[in-house]
Amino acid sequence: MTGSNTQDLAAQRLDEARRIAAAAPDGATLAPFLGALFDGADADDIMMWDAAALAKIAAAAKGELDRHKSSQIDVRILPGPDASE
Repeated sequence: MTGSNTQDLAAQRLDEARRIAAAAPDGATLAPFLGALFDGADADDIMMWDAAALAKIAAAAKGELDRHKSSQIDVRILPGPDASE
């Protein structure tokens, strides 16, 4: 794959992930959060995951962020999108 082709495929994958996120119960806030989280990511990193996994990662990260209190320091390792990991 050429760099340009990979970037195009990654953009398509993010669009699909945004559609999945938008369909979630909290989609009005999850879809923009997904964009903020992944839009600047390297295309090769995006291509490591399918769209559903990207939406799941964004939902997990947003869930932690929503529970965060101002000035609180809380470092966590979140599970990956594959429950078997």
